[in-house]
Order: sequence, then C-alpha cells, then structure tokens
Amino acid sequence: MAENKKTPELKEILWHPLVLVVLGAGVVWDAPGNIVVRSIFLVALWILVSLDIGWLLWRMRWRLHSWAIIVCAASQLSGMGTMEIMKWLLSEKLEEQQKDVAAKLDATMFFPASLNIFQSATNIKNRGNTAVGKH
Repeated sequence: MAENKKTPELKEILWHPLVLVVLGAGVVWDAPGNIVVRSIFLVALWILVSLDIGWLLWRMRWRLHSWAIIVCAASQLSGMGTMEIMKWLLSEKLEEQQKDVAAKLDATMFFPASLNIFQSATNIKNRGNTAVGKH
C-alpha cells in the first residue's frame, strides 16, 4: 500500500529557512557590491513579505473586500520601503564613487615658455577605479 505523502505548499517552500538565508545573503552580499543584485533580492523579499501578509489575513477569514484592501495597502507600503532602501543603496554607491574619483583625480597644467595662457594645456587623469564620463 502506497503512503499518502503530502506535497509541500508554496508557503512551506518560500518560508523554508534556507530560502530566507539565501535572500538575506543576497541583500548583504558585499559592502560596495552590485546594487542591481541587491535590488533584485530586496524585491524578492518584498514579494515574500507581501505574500505572507496576504496569507496571514486569509487565515483570519476576513471578508474578501477588506482582505483585498489591506493586502494592497500593506504590499504598497512595503514596496515603497523597498524603493527607499534601493534609493539609499544608490546614494551610498554614488558617494563611494565620488570619494574614489576625488581622491585619485590628477590635474596637470602645462604653460608655454611665452607664458601666454591661451596656449596652455591641461591634462586630467583619473587614476581611480570609477570611470568618469564626458561632460
């Protein structure tokens, strides 16, 4: 006689501790790290939290329209929080790049023997890791 094994539900798979550890590790992968990767993991965590709020309210057996309103509001609030975290990550990365360029940017002026400033030249070199675009 075959045993009746219960297949795992989506919630059981998503809330497995290993899934949460992987998502958390993706957010804090490395300090200066890739912001795109961090943002993807943050969005995945946002979706997971939104689903959990929905499941929580569904178990409470609220009426359908009340449940839908609260899930939408909670999901949007947590999404806005996720976007603020992404904005903060981008500003941190920008600040890091600005410091790198400011610390390693070299400018050299060349003056001709005639001391005519219109014939002078400037040489600017970026010795840092951050590329500087044309402006």
